[in-house]
Amino acid sequence: MEVEKERSWWPGIQRAWRLRDDGRGWMADVGFVAQHEWGQGKYVLSVPVGRVQQCPV
Repeated sequence: MEVEKERSWWPGIQRAWRLRDDGRGWMADVGFVAQHEWGQGKYVLSVPVGRVQQCPV
């Protein structure tokens, strides 16, 4: 799967779906590594449905 961060898509791992009761709805718990000019950054966060997608086969 891929995760969107700042208009770029990164390969990642989806750990769970969570239904938030604060109005955000379904969120995906994800982990991924993004390359930056200063090096790699590792991220573990919850993102809305529109920021995850399946990788093309």
